[in-house]
Amino acid sequence: MALPSSPAVRSVTTFTVTTMLRSRRHRLIVTAYLGLALAITTLSVIVAGGLRGTLAFNQPAISLLALPLVTMFFATLGLRAAFAVPSDLDANWVFRLSQPRLASVLDATVISLLLLSIVPVSTLAALGALALDWTPHDAATMATLDLLCGLALAEWALRDCRAVPFTWTRSGDAESLKSRWLGHIVPLILFAFVNAAIQRSVLRSNRAAAWYLGIVLTAWVVQRLRRQFAARNVSLQFDAVDSSRRNARTYAS
Repeated sequence: MALPSSPAVRSVTTFTVTTMLRSRRHRLIVTAYLGLALAITTLSVIVAGGLRGTLAFNQPAISLLALPLVTMFFATLGLRAAFAVPSDLDANWVFRLSQPRLASVLDATVISLLLLSIVPVSTLAALGALALDWTPHDAATMATLDLLCGLALAEWALRDCRAVPFTWTRSGDAESLKSRWLGHIVPLILFAFVNAAIQRSVLRSNRAAAWYLGIVLTAWVVQRLRRQFAARNVSLQFDAVDSSRRNARTYAS
């Protein structure tokens, strides 16, 4: 396993974070995803308030617990989409020559998602909860739960990643993009709203919170091990392959 301090992981992480922060084009992609997250979270709060008549903001509620989870979900997917848009294809020769291991690249990409999405959202969620007069215990527990859920989300989002961010030419297959969006509906419901309902229950008991943390941690470890196993004999990609070419190869074989 590549450590965060290894040269390959460090260089890819630095390249990814720097490119993301400097590129207006890629920031706009993430902003579009965050706009969708804002619309969904606002609607969920309005619906929750309308169903109950009033919504108490000073205590954990499903709609409030779902806010950081929805934001984290779309921020992570937005970053994943931005990573697939090349910044400068002429610059990828550095990675073509050095050929870092795919496992190292994926470790660096996970760290980038942590720095750009998961940690900031979890931190802002805790600060927002404290500002709404939640107890420090509830705010800290929620932030910890969201952080671990974000780790599992990052592994899931990168399950089919085979390239250094911003260095590969993406496919323009519209059908693939449409099916990918449809495939995110159920994960969004499970990760954000079902997860928020579970979090509200476990916040009432430290023992339940410990069990929850253990389950999420186990899920993260399993996904990480599966990702590392799958990346052992796979090389980096620098050119996307659309679905028609994949199907042609499948039929030929």
